Amino acid sequence: MTHFEYLFVAVSIVLSFTLLRLLDSLPTTFSRTRGYWVHAVWVAFLLFLCAGFWWLNWANRNLNLTYGYFLFLLGGPSILFLTATSLVSASPTDVLDWREHFYRVRVRFFLGALSYVSILTINSFVTLGIPFNHPLRSGEGVMIGLFCAGAAFRSERSQAIVGGLAAFWLALVVLLATSGRLPMTLE
Repeated sequence: MTHFEYLFVAVSIVLSFTLLRLLDSLPTTFSRTRGYWVHAVWVAFLLFLCAGFWWLNWANRNLNLTYGYFLFLLGGPSILFLTATSLVSASPTDVLDWREHFYRVRVRFFLGALSYVSILTINSFVTLGIPFNHPLRSGEGVMIGLFCAGAAFRSERSQAIVGGLAAFWLALVVLLATSGRLPMTLE
């Protein structure tokens, strides 16, 4: 077992908790009686961020990993877990109305998501030396814009627009990534 594999086990455990939290919410998130499509978009968005984090961290395998970097690397999934917990609750079956829940936790969710993308941006620049003109930055910019708009705008109409843009962007990125037209590597 390499040093990277050993350290990434801890990261994987935290990331798996996030995935389990999100997957546990799916039956009620997509319920006809309790569901809210904007909330469901963000649940799908977080599932994608988990998969993307896992996939893109392969680039860390050749780094000289220090304890400080390990803590920094563990920060991303930890923030993502807290963000997911705010979005879907610790007990999703107890949520009677996802619309009401979403508007109650909206700012906390979007600020957590913004923190997550910020830590990824810093990480990729400082540790991997990925320049600011790398194509990865445009995706980070879109996410930062979506999360800032989501935190700032209060109305249902605004949230519907932000959610619609997020759904479109997510569908486009998944389509491009799975077709091989979007490089899913940091190398």
